[in-house]
Amino acid sequence: MEHAKVLIVEDDKLIAAAVARILGAHGYEIAGTASSGKQALSLIERTRPDVILMDIFLEGGMDGIETTRAINEKHGTPVIFTTAYSDEETVRRVNEVESFGYLLKPFNENEIVINIRLALAKHRIESRLRESESRYRTLFHSSNDAIYIRDLDGNLLDFNRSLMDLLGYTREELLAVKAGTTYVRPEDRLLFQDLLAANGYVRDFETQLRRKDGSEFTCLVSASLLREEKGGPVLIQGILRDITEQREALRQIESAHAEIVYILNAITSILIGVSLKDVVTHWNPAAEAAFQCGAADVVGRRFGEIPIEWEWARIYEGIADCTSEERTVRLDDLSYTDARGDSRILGVSINPLKDGKGLLIGFIVTGADITERRVLEEQLAHAQKMESIGQLSAGIAHEINSPLQYISDNLSFLKDAFADYDVIARAYELHVMPRDNPAADTRADSVHEAARGIDRAFLAVEVPGAIGESITGVQRVVSIIKSMKEFSHPGSAKKVPTDINKTIESAITISRNEWKYVADVKTEFDPGLPAVPLFEGELNRAALNIIINAAHAIGDVARKDAGGKGTIGVATRLEGDWVEIRISDTGTGIPKEIQPRIFDPFFTTKDVGKGTGQGLAIAYAIVVKKHGGTLTFDTRPGEGTTFIIRLKVSDEILVLPETDFAAGEGI
Repeated sequence: MEHAKVLIVEDDKLIAAAVARILGAHGYEIAGTASSGKQALSLIERTRPDVILMDIFLEGGMDGIETTRAINEKHGTPVIFTTAYSDEETVRRVNEVESFGYLLKPFNENEIVINIRLALAKHRIESRLRESESRYRTLFHSSNDAIYIRDLDGNLLDFNRSLMDLLGYTREELLAVKAGTTYVRPEDRLLFQDLLAANGYVRDFETQLRRKDGSEFTCLVSASLLREEKGGPVLIQGILRDITEQREALRQIESAHAEIVYILNAITSILIGVSLKDVVTHWNPAAEAAFQCGAADVVGRRFGEIPIEWEWARIYEGIADCTSEERTVRLDDLSYTDARGDSRILGVSINPLKDGKGLLIGFIVTGADITERRVLEEQLAHAQKMESIGQLSAGIAHEINSPLQYISDNLSFLKDAFADYDVIARAYELHVMPRDNPAADTRADSVHEAARGIDRAFLAVEVPGAIGESITGVQRVVSIIKSMKEFSHPGSAKKVPTDINKTIESAITISRNEWKYVADVKTEFDPGLPAVPLFEGELNRAALNIIINAAHAIGDVARKDAGGKGTIGVATRLEGDWVEIRISDTGTGIPKEIQPRIFDPFFTTKDVGKGTGQGLAIAYAIVVKKHGGTLTFDTRPGEGTTFIIRLKVSDEILVLPETDFAAGEGI
């Protein structure tokens, strides 16, 4: 049962009342009754009925037909005419206005109810249709895509503003243009028509069209046939979308992609792209050459399945760090076997790969064969060692010459002292000679004569002293030579457990002539230090450069203070999993403006000929780059500087035998 509101417009009050009772019985709400057109319009404004029963002949100057015309113009409420007349003139006038029914009096209950239901249903359908048409027209005219409707002969019947803007025509001009004449390639038009006829629709047909000014553009055309009730096609509705900019953008993207691929393939370093699922996505020619695996055989496979003979454990450990921390991981000196079976060395970087939103999508492995470079570096390092030895040779020669001089003097003294041994020997022979021997008296006289020239107390003191000094001198020479051997040792390609204290002691010994005139060296070695895995001889070289640098800094102060000595402090200690070496000086300190450059190669503040600027740079390379340690400094301009070397102790602590290193003054 419907609950619509019904307005009854009837000048016969009895009929109006009867109709109201019938409708009320069927659940309809009576919005009111009116006997004139003017009264009806007033009630409509107040009550907003859903349907109106309108008598054609009413009181006043406005009949039912005129009232309905006014209602249609302003409200659109469905109207059902009721009348006792059916003459031609009345029917003609009724047909001039839109209505939803026509009831001849007298009518029965069912006729009233059925007509009201039909009127309401028809009105709902028409309202929805109007809304749909309104939405369609809105979309049609506001769409950025060009929309058109044409007949089968190519005549445009309707189109939106976007089509006019796209083709450059006014509405009047475009109505006179045949759709087929805008195709740049006539064969495209024929193909389009064939597809449309065969399928009844076409989707995203790419073609080129010509504008009014003759310019051409690329577009996608979609269209469908609109058919009449019997099924035959009558119209074509289509949509044009200009894709010139998209095609140009795509062309640029493809060009950029091709250029990137060219660049990647031209890179002489190994470059491998891998997704987060461990699938190889890129494999450049350098990788093909290094591993003798073609890209076609590798791309799409799991990275770990590629037949490469290298340190996979280190590779995947680096990948884990790279992807979990989203940072670049360097793997220095990665061993691998090339296609000829030769052992080689790679320098590898594993870099995170992100998309445009910054999300991690994989990683890139880059690498370069650094075997020859490592050989050259070793040769250069050895040459630099020899150069350092050459630069220190004068001082070392002096260090060796001093003990050798007093060894020589003591040996001369001992030679002279040994001459007195003859007296002692003759005295002994006299002592054991029989008393009745005729030569005894003569021998005794000569012994007494020689004994008067011997200072036995002097010999008793000086001979042991000379021997002790000579032994000390020999030990000093042995120590210097041993330190030189350790420093100049070519080293090995692998790290070996190293005694840090012994290494620093050698550096102090070798550099003695650099600091002994300007500074005292105070050491504080931790005797319980574990062995640290190092490349043999490298730490010695780094410490030597820092100590010499400290001596030069103190020398600058000493010259200003007219001979005053400074102090170089060298200390070692264990800090958790790290061994720390601190080398301090009471020199000039490092000015703030040059602190950022202190480890730069070839940077020096010394006069020409007094330094290459490589000392601290080499020390930094040895400690940080080669051993994964840290080299920092704490400086106070005008007071001095402390360089701090930190080296990681291996997971397996290697305990050294006890040594006699301890805190001491002077070396």
